Amino acid sequence: MKRLILGILILASTASYGQGDFSPAVLRNIEFIFDDKFIDYTRITNIDPTVSPMDTFGVVDFQKDAMNNYLNGREWADTIYGLWNCQTVNGVNEVRIVDAMFGDTVQVEYIYKDAQNRDTLIQVYADTSGNGTLSLAQELALHYGSNGLDSAFAGVPGQGPLGNVAYYFYRNSGGNLDSLFVAVSFMGTIFPVQTVRYYYSGNGNLDSLNLYNNLSGEVEEQARVVSNSNGEISEFSFYEKDMNDEWAVYDTYILSNPNFFSLVEAPTAKVQVFPNPSTRMLNVETTGKGSFEIMNMNGQVVLSGSLNQKDQIEVEALTNGVYMLRLKTDKGLIGEKRFVKK
Repeated sequence: MKRLILGILILASTASYGQGDFSPAVLRNIEFIFDDKFIDYTRITNIDPTVSPMDTFGVVDFQKDAMNNYLNGREWADTIYGLWNCQTVNGVNEVRIVDAMFGDTVQVEYIYKDAQNRDTLIQVYADTSGNGTLSLAQELALHYGSNGLDSAFAGVPGQGPLGNVAYYFYRNSGGNLDSLFVAVSFMGTIFPVQTVRYYYSGNGNLDSLNLYNNLSGEVEEQARVVSNSNGEISEFSFYEKDMNDEWAVYDTYILSNPNFFSLVEAPTAKVQVFPNPSTRMLNVETTGKGSFEIMNMNGQVVLSGSLNQKDQIEVEALTNGVYMLRLKTDKGLIGEKRFVKK
């Protein structure tokens, strides 16, 4: 499944500006694979559940306006390494992805919408030649029917017209996705390469997805989801067969909607925490006194209080896992640092 989501429409190889695999095009690709059943999220956290404690691969935060246009975004792990600078001109949402360290624009995406405010075309510009010039690298066109997405077509300039990768959605009588058919066009011939089958729980919520290799007939990967009471997906994990031919999780994405990502980033406060991992007391050194919040990877505040320039926070009561310490000094500086509670 991750091969389908990230393998077809991603430019990590041509725009390797940092640790992240995220961009609006990749997020849209993930959304349509899961049939737009996600919660109203503004953060997606990618973690590795195979290690103890769980490790965070990367996080993307973003904001949108009422018309679903991106306003801004950032990609980070311990530090911010990618910034999304956004504007909307003549109804087209432009997202300029900038290397936070060097200030270089490494990728630009243009998002076109229809009269119903639905994404219809995403164009990705990247440095595919290595000479620093951004050119059209990939496109994704989305088409809708009465029950939602009907088909989608991806293309790479120079490798055939838009549609050299095609997605076809098949729904059951209730309007839910039954299967997603993926085909690749090569020299005028269409090759069916993958089929995604959708499975639902007794209450009708999406439960899991199987990715079939059409050539071998084998299930290559699984995706299992966690949904809320409204049937909206808040978490999904990828599974593959291990050496014992058992399904084993290897990647998890958590969706959340935290509100602390501001439209204008404040000047940054330096933050040091130790020991990390911590079992009982977390020592904190920063540029001034102020207040702090500790959030889990779902964006939920689990601890808050005041903080001096050099202080300690008792974290013994927290469950084991990865957390984000966010502080605001009395001079308005914002600082963040990830730590592990053991």
